[in-house]
Amino acid sequence: DFQRCGFGGMLSALDGSVKIVARERRSYKYVKKFLSPGNVFVADDMALKIPDYDSEVARMRQLKPSEKNIGYMFRTDKARTIGHLPESNVDISEELKLRVRETARDVLSTVTDYSEVWTNRCHVCIAASLMDRETRCFPNSFWKVQAVFEFSLKGRFPHTHLALKPPKMLHVGENLAVRCSVGAWGGHPQCLENGRQ
Repeated sequence: DFQRCGFGGMLSALDGSVKIVARERRSYKYVKKFLSPGNVFVADDMALKIPDYDSEVARMRQLKPSEKNIGYMFRTDKARTIGHLPESNVDISEELKLRVRETARDVLSTVTDYSEVWTNRCHVCIAASLMDRETRCFPNSFWKVQAVFEFSLKGRFPHTHLALKPPKMLHVGENLAVRCSVGAWGGHPQCLENGRQ
């Protein structure tokens, strides 16, 4: 979160030649406070452009699993929001972070193994949406997933949904830091409003 990390001073110090592109409205509004309007832009996350540059994606999108199944792909790092995860959970970003070259295709290929994907990783939400999977995008420990969903996925991918409540079989752990997205699951109005900015 820009405000928590104190990026305002850094943004104010940038000279007039610097242009910044945000991938959702909340960051865009924040950065506009510090730079001239002609230097700040908002655009879809670049991962949504992968199909435009990789013809293999169209073929991968047609792959369907032989049976209905759910791929649990929740975060396991410090931004995790779920305490007890299914044994079958695969934090795809952690699994692939050491392999850069084919990572985008690996992520897309992994989600094609499932008819439905549940995740709180932004790029897994995007990948599952691109692969036309039934997708449940859960909040992460800050506002990124909700903001990208609202700006780039909502209405564009009919099988992609923002899930503000944790599924019953998952548990939000007591020792996890209670951040806004966890509050949003409890229906906290401020968090719900902030998540939609």
